[in-house]
Amino acid sequence: MMILINVASMVVGIATTSFIAVRGSAGLALQGGLANFAGGVLILIFKP
Repeated sequence: MMILINVASMVVGIATTSFIAVRGSAGLALQGGLANFAGGVLILIFKP
């Protein structure tokens, strides 16, 4: 899906490097939050 968006933006004439940079930084930002959420869920499930 993301490759399709990159190809479509290249056809239109938008620079794809900015999209790639934004996606990478957003992925890193979400990684920490998702790890904390998963840890909280595991504590709720396995803590007596």
